[in-house]
Amino acid sequence: MLDFRPIEKLLPLAKKNGVGIIIAEPLAQGFLTDKYKQGHSFSKTDIRSGYDAIALRTKIERSQYFQFLANESRTLNVAALAYVLDRDEVSTCIPGAKSVEQLRSNVSASEARLTNDDLTKIVEIQQKWLQS
Repeated sequence: MLDFRPIEKLLPLAKKNGVGIIIAEPLAQGFLTDKYKQGHSFSKTDIRSGYDAIALRTKIERSQYFQFLANESRTLNVAALAYVLDRDEVSTCIPGAKSVEQLRSNVSASEARLTNDDLTKIVEIQQKWLQS
């Protein structure tokens, strides 16, 4: 959801050619887990510590736009995985899991569905980013 550029070119090309896509980092390195807020700093051994302050702020800020997807029946990370898995061109995705709880949450995304309204709002958000 944060890096949506492949949707415009890569996924239609894959569909046209009958190629399945495996999505790596569907949770945007954890930014779509609702775990990180402005001011968060990563340890020097964390790959995300390589982002400059503007990129880090942008990723956290943009992830907050998708809070509307979280509700009593799903978390933001489940919604993000459902978003990826809902695409016909996507064969599977590779989310990370550091605990059994995270693994269970990831698995539950295979049953989750986003509404047409949810998908419309996601596209509207992404289109605003293209214009800025």
